[in-house]
Amino acid sequence: MKHFGQWLAPPVFVDDKEKTWRAALLNSAILLVILMMSMILIGNLIGGRKSWLVLVIDVVAIGSMFLLRSILHKGRVELSGKVTLFLGFSLIAMGQAVLGTVRTPTTAMFMQLIILSGLLFGRSGYVLTTIASSLAVLGLIMAENASLLPDPDYVVNITQWISYTFIFALTGVLIDYSFRKTTNALTDSIKRGEELEEATKALIESDAKYRAIFDESVAGLILVDKELNILECNHAAAKIIGYRKDELQEMKFSDFIVDHEAFLEDHRQLLSGFQLNDIEYQFTRKNDKRLTVQTTSRQFLDGDGVVKWIQISLIDITNQQKS
Repeated sequence: MKHFGQWLAPPVFVDDKEKTWRAALLNSAILLVILMMSMILIGNLIGGRKSWLVLVIDVVAIGSMFLLRSILHKGRVELSGKVTLFLGFSLIAMGQAVLGTVRTPTTAMFMQLIILSGLLFGRSGYVLTTIASSLAVLGLIMAENASLLPDPDYVVNITQWISYTFIFALTGVLIDYSFRKTTNALTDSIKRGEELEEATKALIESDAKYRAIFDESVAGLILVDKELNILECNHAAAKIIGYRKDELQEMKFSDFIVDHEAFLEDHRQLLSGFQLNDIEYQFTRKNDKRLTVQTTSRQFLDGDGVVKWIQISLIDITNQQKS
């Protein structure tokens, strides 16, 4: 019994949830077809009213399903899905042609085929299968009206019950898989939303901590972009340079440097990857008073390795030099 259960089980792909889901769906559909066709074959043999061609189609369908399960368990899920849809379409169309009319339960199986193709291959799957099924039914209707098909047999027996039971069962399976996939997608979405919310909270807390350190630092701190436009500064930096914070945010950092050329050369080296630690520059304050400032510059990069901003720390060492 254990080995039989293992034989019925679908293949599992540990690192690919989507592939595992599609394999499980295909496995269920194939097993249902095997069960249905086996029962129909028995019913046709007992009834003795069907042509040998109908019996051949039943046997071919069952053998094809076993072959497809073998392909499925070898990991070739996409190939198995495409062949399943192709064989399913062909067998349904052939079955209708042999029965001589589209007014049979077989026609309804096109609907399950369309749903299955949509679940396996998305929009392109159900669109192509819908078009093919519509054209097949149209062709069979035209052939029936032109008396190109064998005379239909409208006798109702257990075969119709088996066919309708299969249609009901397969519809239930497809609905169940659709529901589970939707539920899993919603669960994953909620989980990702919760993770994003936690990450956002952590980022806000981290930003708040950095902001507190930035604002309360005794050293002057200024953030600039690559073009040296001042993005942000703390109170210590504003006090050193002698401008209000709102005034500084409308200026370039180089506006205060006495030796522009030397500073810009250092800035180019910083952008090329060099570290600038404890570099001294002459600054001009708002009141035109000059002072000596020691600076250390640090780059902050984005995910692509491009400079996002530069943090420059300032220490006024004018009095140290005088002493």
